[in-house]
Amino acid sequence: MNQYYYQQFKKLPWEIKSVIDNNETKEEIKKLEEKYDLDFLSIIFMIVVKDLLLDDLQDYFVDKYNKNNQEALNIKNDLEKYIFEPILDYLYENDLDKDKEIKKIRLVFKENLFEIIDLYTDKQLKRLNAKIISLLWGSDNFQDNLLRDLLDNEEKITSQKITINNKTEAPAIGNWLGNFIKEMGSSKADSLTISKYLTHSDNAGKISEAEKEKLKQLLSIYSNLKFFPINMNDVPVENWEIIPIKKEEKMKKARLAEDKTTKITPQERQQYKQEKVEKLKTEFSDELEKKAIEEEILGNVQDENIQIRKKELQEMMKQYKIGSLERRAVEEEVEKL
Repeated sequence: MNQYYYQQFKKLPWEIKSVIDNNETKEEIKKLEEKYDLDFLSIIFMIVVKDLLLDDLQDYFVDKYNKNNQEALNIKNDLEKYIFEPILDYLYENDLDKDKEIKKIRLVFKENLFEIIDLYTDKQLKRLNAKIISLLWGSDNFQDNLLRDLLDNEEKITSQKITINNKTEAPAIGNWLGNFIKEMGSSKADSLTISKYLTHSDNAGKISEAEKEKLKQLLSIYSNLKFFPINMNDVPVENWEIIPIKKEEKMKKARLAEDKTTKITPQERQQYKQEKVEKLKTEFSDELEKKAIEEEILGNVQDENIQIRKKELQEMMKQYKIGSLERRAVEEEVEKL
């Protein structure tokens, strides 16, 4: 269960909390979890505190859990019917309280930034970015307060402790930012400066590649926030963001969704290859060229040719030291044969 959303849930009026926090509803939640093989409690808290809107619920299950549209719609309908029915009017109301939004965003930046990033879909992060940017334009001291919240954040983002001024410190957001500023200065935090820090800092050198990606994301958030709006000068307004959205993951999800809807069987793929071979062969008269095309597309390389290629690669391996990048590259080529 997500502690951030549980703490927000506890602050709600009793008449809202009581709809969720009762034995009957807990039984219904358990049934839905068994039916859909999902953990719904954090999601329900997210909905009740209005960080996830009911209008976005179907897309949330598609994006976050790779559900198809129909199953995602079924989940949304079941939640509305069995869990939220008594408070649907409340959930569909729009909250436009500016002070409440500022307080909520500041709490995220001070305590639960990466917890929220991990929970949110790209669509939710885009909406959060839009709220932050709107408040940066229209609220006095909001930018300074958010930066201060980040520097005070004790949320740990790496497993290894870090060294600052010869002292061992917790690998918290605030400490990492303090170390970055100490080593690289506070006047610049562009992508080149961030890359130099990740490459040359002793502290960054101790962490895994996955944790470096997380640290890079943190430093990008700090940079986007501290130097807003100057650092957005060459960026189209629709692409402005404080929290970077991982576009590669987004593309991966899109490809995954496409694969699910347009799955090709091995027989269809082989038929497509054969048709491609026949089409290309008509463009060449030489028999060797035709055979080469067929082997390239269908993978029908003779065993004798494979053995010859393996010997060539094995001879090449002898030129490089064991463990070297070059030797590993050649070894990988051998394994592919």
